[in-house]
Amino acid sequence: MRYTNNKIFIYTIVISLSGLLFSLNISAIPATYSRLSNLNPSPTSMVTGQNVEQTRFITTGNPIVDENLQLAESGDLSAQYNLGLIYTTRLANYKKAIKWYTRAASHGHRASQNNLAVMFQHGRGVTKNYLKAVAWYRKAALQGDAVAQCNLGVMYERGLGVERNYFEAHKWYSVSASQGDAIAKKNIGDLYLYGMGLKKNENNAWRYYLEAANTGYLNAQLSLAWMYQNGRGTQKSDKQALHWYLLASKQGSSWALYRVGALYATSNEIKRDYSQAMKFYKLAAEQDEKLAQYSLGWMYSNGLGAKQNDQQAIYWVRKSAQLGEPHSQAFLGWAYRYGRGVQKNIRKSIRWYSKAASKGHQSSQFSLGQIYYYGIEKQTINYKRALNWYSKAAKQGHSSSQAKLGIIYENGHGVTQSYVKAIYWIRKAAKQKNAWAQNYLGWMYYQGLGVKANDRKAVYYYRTAASQNYSVALFNLGWMYKNGRGVKRNYKKALKLYRRAAKLGDVSAQADLGSMYVMGMGVSQSYKKGLTLLKKSALQNDHYAQYMLGDLYLRGHGVKQNYDTAMRWYKLSAKQGNPEALFRISWLYQRGIGVKRNYQTAFEWTVKAAEEGSVAARYNLGLYYYKGLGVDKDLQQAIYWFRKAATKGSASAQYYLALLLESSEDSRKNLKESIQWYTAAARQGHKYSQYRLALFFEQGRGAKKNLQQAVLWYKKAAAQGYPYADSALQRIHRIDVSSFKSSVFVK
Repeated sequence: MRYTNNKIFIYTIVISLSGLLFSLNISAIPATYSRLSNLNPSPTSMVTGQNVEQTRFITTGNPIVDENLQLAESGDLSAQYNLGLIYTTRLANYKKAIKWYTRAASHGHRASQNNLAVMFQHGRGVTKNYLKAVAWYRKAALQGDAVAQCNLGVMYERGLGVERNYFEAHKWYSVSASQGDAIAKKNIGDLYLYGMGLKKNENNAWRYYLEAANTGYLNAQLSLAWMYQNGRGTQKSDKQALHWYLLASKQGSSWALYRVGALYATSNEIKRDYSQAMKFYKLAAEQDEKLAQYSLGWMYSNGLGAKQNDQQAIYWVRKSAQLGEPHSQAFLGWAYRYGRGVQKNIRKSIRWYSKAASKGHQSSQFSLGQIYYYGIEKQTINYKRALNWYSKAAKQGHSSSQAKLGIIYENGHGVTQSYVKAIYWIRKAAKQKNAWAQNYLGWMYYQGLGVKANDRKAVYYYRTAASQNYSVALFNLGWMYKNGRGVKRNYKKALKLYRRAAKLGDVSAQADLGSMYVMGMGVSQSYKKGLTLLKKSALQNDHYAQYMLGDLYLRGHGVKQNYDTAMRWYKLSAKQGNPEALFRISWLYQRGIGVKRNYQTAFEWTVKAAEEGSVAARYNLGLYYYKGLGVDKDLQQAIYWFRKAATKGSASAQYYLALLLESSEDSRKNLKESIQWYTAAARQGHKYSQYRLALFFEQGRGAKKNLQQAVLWYKKAAAQGYPYADSALQRIHRIDVSSFKSSVFVK
């Protein structure tokens, strides 16, 4: 696989910003705020903020005090009721209201009984007393008062003054509804919608909402619109939703105005009309409807329905944020973070993000995690705080935060390093179809990080992420097909995947596509097409494309050979830490190609390449220390670098490491390890190691004497033309070595 700074290693997350999708480097992901279409809560919460309608007064009666007072004093129940109503609704003298309601109620006046119950329930003019409230509601209900029957149902549903009992609630709602009470019908709809005391039945809920809405009851119209918009209990229909929201808006509902605006802004069924959306958002916003204010600001920010205007966006969003709306608070956090409509101010950004985050706003929690994790602007890095905010969002199911927790545990930032926990969180994000997490899980299986290395599983997760058109995964899957890892090598499929990724703007895929044209892999070789793609990628700072161009100019393939141009491209790639480019530069100085030979400079570039992980550079660095080229001879440093290359499979490094261990001062102690490294190199076909290994078996040094094994390894070395192996075979067998020339290597 190519150098580790390729796309497999770049952490990207797809986020929602201003309603548009962006793919950004995870180290710089801005805060997010919800799309307009998501801001549509359930009907009960949007109307009352609780599960049932409020209890209510009966308000019909004669509103003139003088006309009622004399009659009331003489015992007229209707007049007593009227006075109670006047003192409740007009004069706000609850004690006098209680006096007259009580007189009438005690003589069986059912409207007074209901209203007296309301006074006891809410503590108006008397000490709050749910038991007395229930008692008076029941008296009126038993006399057939529809409002009292509905109110008694509310008390049972909420468990006020009685034990909560949805069956009793339904019973009283049904009695009330049979008399045509719209609120009772709406409440029955709620019971069916949420399955409270009744088997959940959304179609029944829709029917009751429809009956209540047809009477003109506002809250039922809102609930019915919500049912149509979300396809709950009936066929989804934004047109029907719009119809009912418009009817509700004519009754002055700011929420209905907001929802009309949202439908015009986001519906795929109704002709999208941003101007109409702005109109209704503004009408609702002027009534302090928080989400409408936020949405209006969002429209101004994105230039939809009006000319783009950051100042107007901030004006409306701030009004909403000050009313406590978390989406708006998150928006302000983002605005201060990036200087949109306000001056950049990381402290204010943190303050607004924190307000939203404290309300459980996941994207704000994630954004705070980002700020503290990366130390953005003047904010110092604080892994503890970052972990706190990522964890809060992750526990709510925020997939990007789950993925970020995985990275934190993988790297041990502020926590004990743990691949197990890293895998746990990244897997949780992947299960939520987070393409970045799916891709990264594939990478962990490829590398064997926290799991047993498994190319097939790596391919599975790359493919899963690629199915979401995630460019990084498309590139990685293409790379696996190109190199035959976890799948049968297939250049055609690799090309197809690279092309898809390149169309999405993936520079690495574009570069690999160019290299395949240059090398004629799955396509007719075309330096022209390859160079075009490589140059395009190289100018976009792709280190691999820059390295490839350096190689082409070095060799004169498809271009006129030019060592200076080759060096320029190598150095651009090397600046990004590409170990192959760093090594190539060291090699040019070592050989004196295009530059004056200089072992010291070659050594310096080799150190850089070795530190970036180049196995060849680590081997060469061992040679520099072993031979004293460009640096003082140092056998311990030579052993150190040969070992680092040997553990990565370099046969030459394994040979030299074995040689140095064999000839060290403590050779007896190191002889066993020396044989192990000779064996490792010999099995890779390294003829010098094969000869040395055979010598050990012949002489019985560090291993039991075994002439059969000695002959075996001498043959392998001799077959590669190593003359000392020929001599050794002649010595052992005293026969012409020609009989061994055609020997087949023993695996």
